[in-house]
This record gives sequence, structure tokens and C-alpha cells, in this order.
Amino acid sequence: MPFLIVQIVLFLSPAMYKKEKKIFMPIFFFIPILFFFGIAFAYFVLIPFIWSFFISFENFFSSGLNLELESRYSEYMKLTMFLLFASGMSFEFPILLIILTKFGIVDVKFLRKNRKYFFLGILVFSALFTPPDIISQLGIAIPLIIFYEVSIAFIFFFIESKILHDIKFIKKNPLLLDDSLKKRNL
Repeated sequence: MPFLIVQIVLFLSPAMYKKEKKIFMPIFFFIPILFFFGIAFAYFVLIPFIWSFFISFENFFSSGLNLELESRYSEYMKLTMFLLFASGMSFEFPILLIILTKFGIVDVKFLRKNRKYFFLGILVFSALFTPPDIISQLGIAIPLIIFYEVSIAFIFFFIESKILHDIKFIKKNPLLLDDSLKKRNL
């Protein structure tokens, strides 16, 4: 997935203005890095925890009911690949929020106001892209919620504060306003 996004960026980059490249190239640089951090998180933290949870059912019913885990290799690979992909994609969530903010679709106020809906969406995402157990769903949902809050702070400190600073500067220097900004009443 990050390879595909990098190829799309490399295809579109000759058509971008220098200002657009300056804004989006650092963001696109972090896409494969965050994806691989997501895969590493799933491989080293989430999958061992989930397998220990599944294996714990063998010893749970020790009072005469004998349960054995008879996992098949195909099911193991399906679960592992699905968790790796879901975790890699979930680590891309901050990039999505930053891009939506750069395009003006969302802002910090909107993200704070609609926090509960985003949390519900995060829980639905983790329920759809993980096996039907609560451990793996929380293993995806908790990092996403943390990323959501960190993204709000990042957007506020690095993007919104710059926009507010630019608006204050323009208001102090009205001769710099062009006609399009005057029409917006900035």
C-alpha cells in the first residue's frame, strides 16, 4: 500500500507547484515510515498478545473439559496478514487527518467537536478489520485513538497556529490584502 501511494506521488509531483511540493512532500515521506511502524507494532506486540489470548483457552477449562487449539497454517497466515495490513493502515490515520486539514475539509474545532463520532468510527474500523475478538479490536482501536488526539495537537500547534499568525499579520498590514482576501472579510 505505501508503495502504491509513493508511486502516485511520484507520478503527480511534476504537476505540482513548488509550494505544493513543499507542503506535501514531507507528509508523503512519512507514509511508508508510519505503515512499517504499524506492521512492526502488529508483528511484535499485537500478534503475540492475540495468540497468547487464544492459547489461554486451552487451560481455561481445566475442570474436565479438554480444549485443544488446532490451528491451521492457512488460518494463521490469514489472521497474521489481515492484522498486519489493518495495523499498517491504522498507523496512516494521522496522515489522513493532516491532509484533510491542509485541504480545508476539517479543522481543529471540527475534530474536537466531533470526537465521539470519530471514536465510534475508529471502533467500527477496528471491528471490521480485525478478527472477532475484543483483544485484537482494542489493539487496533487504542493506537488509533491515541493517534487521533496526537493529530489534533499537531494540527493545532503546527498548522492552525500558523494560519492564525498569518491572518493577524494580514490584518495588521491591510495593504498586503488582495481582492480575493478582502471579499472573504479577512
